Amino acid sequence: MAKQSKTKTIEVCVGIGTDQLTPEYVTIEIPTPSKKRQEIQALVEEFGKTYNTSAEVEHMIIEWSLDGTRTAGELARNIMKLVEGYE
Repeated sequence: MAKQSKTKTIEVCVGIGTDQLTPEYVTIEIPTPSKKRQEIQALVEEFGKTYNTSAEVEHMIIEWSLDGTRTAGELARNIMKLVEGYE
């Protein structure tokens, strides 16, 4: 069984060559994240989703309080839709 590579190779276009016609590329070796790093990244992304949801709920409440034409029930339904996917 072949050993899995610890890096990923990508080519990045860095501009136009001296002839002003052909693109110039640089090859970059990017380390692939370890299993532990992937787990940490997943936790960070999940926290970000939770934080964004909290910010969206806060925004809904502020918007509702400034509007003055919508009911508290409408606000509650909108929050449930956001948080639980409630329809």
